[in-house]
Amino acid sequence: MDDVHIGDIKKGSTARVKKLIESGNIRDVETEVSGGKYKILKSYKRVGYSEEYELDKLEDAFCITIEITYREEIKEDV
Repeated sequence: MDDVHIGDIKKGSTARVKKLIESGNIRDVETEVSGGKYKILKSYKRVGYSEEYELDKLEDAFCITIEITYREEIKEDV
């Protein structure tokens, strides 16, 4: 994702994805990374010239979703 290796495609799917990439029919690829270590801002307060933050530090299962939109080839019967 953005030239950064984020994981591997499971063994049975690599040939299918490679064939799709080589076909040139990919229209769009969208990625989403969620979970892992993250913070939620609970409150924010400005006191004079300083700022005070209160954060919740959370951790959840790490997940990567990749959605590939492609055009299928139409084969005509001859």
